[in-house]
Amino acid sequence: AEDSPYNITYQWESSIDGILATDVVSSQNLAQFYTDSLSAGVHTIFLEATDSSGLMSSTNMILRVNTPPDAPSVSLSPDPAYSSDTLTAVVTATSDADGDTVTPIFEWYENGVLYSSTSNTVPSSDLDVGEIWTVRVTPNDGNFAGVTVSDSVVVLNTAPTVGSISVSPSVPRVDDVIYCSYSYSDVDSDI
Repeated sequence: AEDSPYNITYQWESSIDGILATDVVSSQNLAQFYTDSLSAGVHTIFLEATDSSGLMSSTNMILRVNTPPDAPSVSLSPDPAYSSDTLTAVVTATSDADGDTVTPIFEWYENGVLYSSTSNTVPSSDLDVGEIWTVRVTPNDGNFAGVTVSDSVVVLNTAPTVGSISVSPSVPRVDDVIYCSYSYSDVDSDI
């Protein structure tokens, strides 16, 4: 009641960044300022108004400044991959300036089509020779998603394997017919 708005000063302060602004109240009785440089984290923002007699009043609010998590790096293992392998997305740890826990979100694509798994692996039973598998990983801190990264691999043909082999007769003579018996397998079911 004793002072006009021009005689009331105000001060904005952050519990993290310290004093943000100091000025006089406008003729519309507004105390305001602009900043785009608050640090990441949970701030308590204090506003203190002081009249010409030194009497003051204050209020505060809680403000969260959140930044997205840093982009991780991802690689598929094994590389090269065969149809008998389990594909695994290996993600480096990522950080978050706010200190939030970062969770990687996985999206798998088989020849460009979204695959149903959201884990970091694809079982060998779902791999076929010639397919292109891509994993996309997006870090999420519970508030924001960060930059998505990806890696791809082509499923290669697995060489067949010989299970057993035997030659008979074991001690052949000059006129003997020699026979070879064998067994083999092929993971890709090729002929």
